[in-house]
Amino acid sequence: MEVHFSPELESKLTYSATRQSRNPDELVQDAVSRYIEEEARKPEAGKGGEEALQGEYLTREQRSNP
Repeated sequence: MEVHFSPELESKLTYSATRQSRNPDELVQDAVSRYIEEEARKPEAGKGGEEALQGEYLTREQRSNP
């Protein structure tokens, strides 16, 4: 796979990799890997909220008038 960056982004990437004593390719692979892992967790996080809503809950009026 080949990815193209704007000259500005490529310069920032090279600078960041140099500061970390890393190869720019490795830095991009790590960043993309973390991004994909994060995206994979998003649906799981959303499920928790949906499950919480399936239980019983009080409306604002019910909380105000015990």
